[in-house]
Amino acid sequence: MINDADVIVIGSGAGGLANALCLARAGKKVIVLEQHYVPGGWCQSFYVDGHRFSPGVHYIGAMDIGQDGSRILEGLGIANDLTFFRQNAKGYDHCQVGKERFDMPANLNRLIENMQQRFPAERRNIKRYLQLVNLAQQELHVVADLETFTDFLTAPYRMRHLGKHALFSTQRVIDRYLDDPLLKAFLNMQCGNHGLPPNKAGFALHAAVMGHYFNGGFYPAGGGGGLVKAFTRAIKQYGGEVLTQARVTKILVRHDNGNPILTAYNSTTDAKSWRPLWCQMPTPARLTSL
Repeated sequence: MINDADVIVIGSGAGGLANALCLARAGKKVIVLEQHYVPGGWCQSFYVDGHRFSPGVHYIGAMDIGQDGSRILEGLGIANDLTFFRQNAKGYDHCQVGKERFDMPANLNRLIENMQQRFPAERRNIKRYLQLVNLAQQELHVVADLETFTDFLTAPYRMRHLGKHALFSTQRVIDRYLDDPLLKAFLNMQCGNHGLPPNKAGFALHAAVMGHYFNGGFYPAGGGGGLVKAFTRAIKQYGGEVLTQARVTKILVRHDNGNPILTAYNSTTDAKSWRPLWCQMPTPARLTSL
């Protein structure tokens, strides 16, 4: 057990590794604790009979130069450590409903055209709905730019399309614009990415996910494991550590001469013996801010 960690990150999924890398780059001594024998969470890859599987990474969007995904990796300092392959622009994903199939193309205009060709009776509605989705996902970015009083004052107008529909479910919005059940099923295929059915998914969430993939899908070299390697390598380069088989089952805070000590513990199978995994000794002010 080492007592000089500034930050303990429990879990080495994409969120944990990204936060750990940000903090390590900011000069913090970071330790990541992962209960599995490999880091990465759903980003990790595994092999069966020589074939590689990535359970959580099937494709990633917005990876063109200047787009959000690419900018995030640049900001984390690992963009040059990763290679992404663009998936088939004519159909980066395939939606199968019974015997009906639709190939999801990259590019919003191409998506509108292909949908209109497949469902000519809904031509006007398809364009209106997908343009609304695009406007809503673009307006989500306004939130990150709110700084001045004028920004906040004009935000309702600049986010008017999102604001009008943000409190409604995806199902309610799509039912308002479209009629064909098969068409709606195809356009709701991204529910598989955020994990909620249309009647429970907020429209803002669904619009954000759809917009993320409007320019197609990209796959990382090495699968999801390639992302994990880039993250863990960078964390270690900045003095951090990633420990596996370090399941945290208990966190205690105690005081030693007025200084609070936060310790992550792991229990044995009988849950009676506790083994300290890592200890953090922040100042009282810092502990309060955690």
